[in-house]
Amino acid sequence: VWAENQPSSQRLAKELREAGFSNVEHTIHVYPCILASLQKWQDMIRNRCWSTFSHFTNDELERACQELAVTEQHRIDAQGRLHFEDRLVFVSAWK
Repeated sequence: VWAENQPSSQRLAKELREAGFSNVEHTIHVYPCILASLQKWQDMIRNRCWSTFSHFTNDELERACQELAVTEQHRIDAQGRLHFEDRLVFVSAWK
């Protein structure tokens, strides 16, 4: 759902060039994240921390949370913290 509703960095760069910008560049930065617990992540999902989650019903989000409890166990450390990588896309351009 996120990919369907999010333009790619290439598309954003193309649209900026079409709008008259120059020196359009984009980079993706990968960085480690740690959440206090899997429970915290599940609560964020249930509360729709990202607008993308608005596309799902409460039941769908709950099923996803239960699935995460099984599939993401390998990302939980001895203190119960959830480790994962996130990505930020940076786009710069000159007008």
